[in-house]
Amino acid sequence: MTLILSRVFFFALFLLAVYAVQRFWFVRAWSWIGSFSNANWRLGLHAGLIALAAALLATLLDPLLGRGISRLSFGNFDLGKTLATVARLWLVASFFGFLAVESVGAIEWVTNAAARLRPGAVAGGFSPSRRTFFQYAAVLAGGFPFLAATYGFAAGRLRYTIERVDVPVANLPPELDGLRIAQLSDIHIGDYMPPHEIARAVAMANDLQPDISFVTGDFVSSEGDPLDACITELSRLRARSASGGAMAITKFMREWKTTRNDSSAKRECGCCAPRARSSSTTEPALIC
Repeated sequence: MTLILSRVFFFALFLLAVYAVQRFWFVRAWSWIGSFSNANWRLGLHAGLIALAAALLATLLDPLLGRGISRLSFGNFDLGKTLATVARLWLVASFFGFLAVESVGAIEWVTNAAARLRPGAVAGGFSPSRRTFFQYAAVLAGGFPFLAATYGFAAGRLRYTIERVDVPVANLPPELDGLRIAQLSDIHIGDYMPPHEIARAVAMANDLQPDISFVTGDFVSSEGDPLDACITELSRLRARSASGGAMAITKFMREWKTTRNDSSAKRECGCCAPRARSSSTTEPALIC
């Protein structure tokens, strides 16, 4: 009972934070649109803002609505997935943007209070230059998370790098010295990680010619993500030696555990049962 109450409490706090952040940006956007002199522009932009807010709310409530939003599509354009991706990016960026703007406001308040405490300060004095400085600072600080999120989604997430790490192991048998292990972790196939990008990561791992290849972490993020496509791409991982050429999955996605029998799921993916192999084979075997 205590666990349930704590989860309800933290979920309520989460909803309250989401509401506060979104109200912060919505009110400011509404006020900014209200400054337009053209009535038609104001009407159109206000209507567009309301439509965007409704789309964001519908996307957030999609799990409670039977995931009807995520299944929306027009021809080859997956509208539901696009809305979900944009909504997630917006939620993260808007939260950090909110913190940045509020932090600048707090710093401004502290500097104004300190200025009023200086000897000879005029009561109720106002510094236009300081106010202008903090206005620009708030715009820059609030805009940075949005720029960072846009860059990360458009380019940063696709800039894969290979990190080579030497792992010292005490009392390591001499025959294992220099063993090369490749690890791919937290694939999360879906909106942010399409199958062809997984294939590119697998090719980079194979180019290293590892003795052992490991796949760790979650394969998917949510219900409906193409798990079969993820397994298909990961099955192309290769290892150099038969004795050490094993690929290991250390963690299944929660929904995979709860919706599929583990043993039948392993047999279906065709890679979790150990198989006997000759010394020349490069076929992977998964150890679960």
